Amino acid sequence: MARVVCWAGPDEDVAAWEVMETVLRSVLRLPDRILEPYLWKARPDWGPGYDFTILIPASCGNANFSLPRQGFLSLSTPKPQHGRLLHLDVLRGLAALAVVYGHLAEYVFFPHWSPDWKGVVTPQMGWAHHPAERWVAEAFRGWVDCGKVGVILFFALSGFVIHYSLSERRRKPIATFVVRRFCRIYPAYWASLLLALVLVLVDWMPRNPDGQWAQFLVNATMLQEFVGVTNVMGVYWTLAIELAFYVSCGILFLIGFMQRPGFRLAASIGFLLMALAGSIVAWQMDRRLPLAPGLALSIMFWATLWQGWILDSDRRCLVLSRIGLVSILLLIPVITLLGYNSPEETFTGGIGWRYMGSYLVAFILFVIYTRGFRNRVWGPAPLVWLGTISYSLYLMHTLVMYAGEASGVMQWMKQYPPTVYFLLVIVVSIGVSFLTWYLIERTFQRLARRWTPWESR
Repeated sequence: MARVVCWAGPDEDVAAWEVMETVLRSVLRLPDRILEPYLWKARPDWGPGYDFTILIPASCGNANFSLPRQGFLSLSTPKPQHGRLLHLDVLRGLAALAVVYGHLAEYVFFPHWSPDWKGVVTPQMGWAHHPAERWVAEAFRGWVDCGKVGVILFFALSGFVIHYSLSERRRKPIATFVVRRFCRIYPAYWASLLLALVLVLVDWMPRNPDGQWAQFLVNATMLQEFVGVTNVMGVYWTLAIELAFYVSCGILFLIGFMQRPGFRLAASIGFLLMALAGSIVAWQMDRRLPLAPGLALSIMFWATLWQGWILDSDRRCLVLSRIGLVSILLLIPVITLLGYNSPEETFTGGIGWRYMGSYLVAFILFVIYTRGFRNRVWGPAPLVWLGTISYSLYLMHTLVMYAGEASGVMQWMKQYPPTVYFLLVIVVSIGVSFLTWYLIERTFQRLARRWTPWESR
C-alpha cells in the first residue's frame, strides 16, 4: 500500500482536506473531475499531528504509486515533521529578516530618514569608524529598501494563502474566516501594543503629545489608519491594508465574486489604476499621497490568481495571472517615479527609484520563488521555523530596538562593529517573538479551532 506523508503545520487555518488536496494534486496528479468526489476528512477531531485517511480510486493518478488490489490508496499523516507548503514559510522567514535588517539599518545609520525614529539620539556617529556596514546600508537604501521588500513579500503571501482561510467548501466559510482571522492577527497585535505602552510609561518610547491614552485605545481597534490617528509603532501601517484585504475578500465571497477569477483580476487591475491615478495627482500637486494601499491590494488580489495556477493548476488562473503580472510590472515604474519623486527629479533621482526597485525586486522574487517551488512542500527547518513566528517578529522587533537604545545597550555596543549589534537585536527579537508565538499566537489558533466546531464534524 502506497504511503504519502503530509502534515498541516502550525497554521490552524489550513483544513485537513485542503492540505491533502494539495498533495493529491501535486504528487498523485489527480484531475479535479476525479479528485472532488472522493476527497473527504476521515476524523472529526483532526488537527496538526493527527492521522487521517483519504480513499481514491486506483484507476487514476500517478502510475509511480502502487495501488492495492481492492482499488483504494490509503494516505495518512504521522507526527508533524515535514510541514505544509514549507517553501512559503521559508519566504516568510526571509521576509521577516529583511524587514528587521531594513529597520535596523535605518535606525542605526539613518534615523533622520524616518518619522518613526524622531526624538531618538543620532546613533550613527558612534559607528563612523565602521564605514563598510554603512556603505552596504547606503547601497541598499539607494536602490532597494530591504524593509519594503519584506513587507511587499508579506502582502503577496497574504493573497496567495487566502484560499486556505476562505473556501466555499467549508461548512460556514464566513464565520470560520472571521473567527480564525481575528484570532490570527489581533491577540499578538494587542500583546505588542501592551508592551509598547509599558515602554512609553517607563520613558523608553516617545510619548504622543496629542494624547497618549486616546491613541492607544484607537490603535487597539486596528482602525487608526482609517480615522486619522497616528500609529503607536510605524510597522502597524501594513495591518490596516491586511484588514482591508480581509474585509474585501469576505464581502466579495459573500456575494459570490471572490469565486470568479475574472473578477479578482478586475480587482487587481482596478486597485493598480487607483494607484496610478494617485501618482499622477501627486506628481501634478508635487506632494506625497498614500499609494501603498492601492499597490499592495493590487498585488494581493493578483496573488489569489497566481495561487490558483501554482497550487491548483487552473489554466484560466494562469492566463489571468499573466495579464495581471504584465500590468503590474509595466505600471510599477510609472507609479513609483511619478508618485514619490518631485516633478523636477522624476527621472533623474529621488526616492521613487528606491520604491521602484523595492517593489520590482519583491514582486519578481515572489514570482520566481513560488514558480520554482511549484508542486513542492519542503524547506530548511530554521527558516521554516522563522516563518512560523514571522508575524510576532514583525510586531516585536521595533520594541526591542527602542529598548536597546533607551537602556544604554546600544551605546555600550558602539565599541563593537554595528554588525554585532544587529545580530544581538535579531537574536533578542527572535526570542521575544518565539515567546509571543508560543504563549499567544499558538494558544489562540487552538482556541480558534475550538470556537469553530462545525468545521470538525
